[in-house]
Amino acid sequence: MTRGLDFAPARRADAATNPAPTRTRCTRLRRGTQTCCYQPKTSPTPVRSSPAHLARFATTALYPIGVVMQGDPDVLRLLNEQLTSELTAINQYFLHSKMQDNWGFTELAAHTRAESFDEMRHAEEITDRILLLDGLPNYQRIGSLRIGQTLREQFEADLAIEYDVLNRLKPGIVMCREKQDTTSAVLLEKIVADEEEHIDYLETQLELMDKLGEELYSAQCVSRPPT
Repeated sequence: MTRGLDFAPARRADAATNPAPTRTRCTRLRRGTQTCCYQPKTSPTPVRSSPAHLARFATTALYPIGVVMQGDPDVLRLLNEQLTSELTAINQYFLHSKMQDNWGFTELAAHTRAESFDEMRHAEEITDRILLLDGLPNYQRIGSLRIGQTLREQFEADLAIEYDVLNRLKPGIVMCREKQDTTSAVLLEKIVADEEEHIDYLETQLELMDKLGEELYSAQCVSRPPT
């Protein structure tokens, strides 16, 4: 009687050297088809990190979850001072634009109204920065409005508020860089650039008014502001 051969040891040895494919979950394709349920286990493909992902990783590494980014007290004080200035300018420019429109200076009023919206955008950017630095934007404080009763008075009042901004921010930007807050410094530099354009416009209007006289200047502004 011939004894049956025992292949169990051989099968165990073969399984040790050549493991069976790992059963993985089926993955559905776009049109409802699916890949084979038995796929050999392969090493994961390296994932290419996008710039946005790297930026999030860097931020998480610097400020882990639960850790709040704290701003320097002097920087926060400066930002809130500038916020007060922007809130004041918003109202001053807006009221001047409504008065100019009522006087019949339609296009001049539209330009002044746009200046008010520029200051609103500055206020929004400063607010976002203060909140990011874990500060509290102060919307309860507003400066005194300087409302002109004539075009000249309005230009001079608006120019004064712009000069105040430059006198505050130019040394403030230096302070921000000394405090290693480059982001706040860059934000304030952008605001300074915008305010310098406002100053150039207002100074030009006052120069034209001096050359033409207030009556002739005002007469031309009924159609469009002189350039």
